[in-house]
Amino acid sequence: YPLCALAVSDERPMTKPSLSKFIKTNWGDVESLRTHILCDFFRHGFDGSGADNFYDAGSCIDGRLTSAWNWCENIMKRGYYPVFQITGFQSFDGAW
Repeated sequence: YPLCALAVSDERPMTKPSLSKFIKTNWGDVESLRTHILCDFFRHGFDGSGADNFYDAGSCIDGRLTSAWNWCENIMKRGYYPVFQITGFQSFDGAW
């Protein structure tokens, strides 16, 4: 859900002065930030990462789900993670 909300979000993040400054400094505008996050997800969310080795990754579907899970699990290491937090995101596991 957080990625879907991001994909269709408007300019509301820019109404918060500190968040607006953070976004402008690092990405220029909300659209560039959105593009950066979605590109990062599609680049790493399906790359076979997350398993200890190629054989543990499982079938094509299992491997892709492992990659998506791995991306979600490591989102806090991304430069754009503060934007997720400031806009209300806390986790992908539904625990608020």
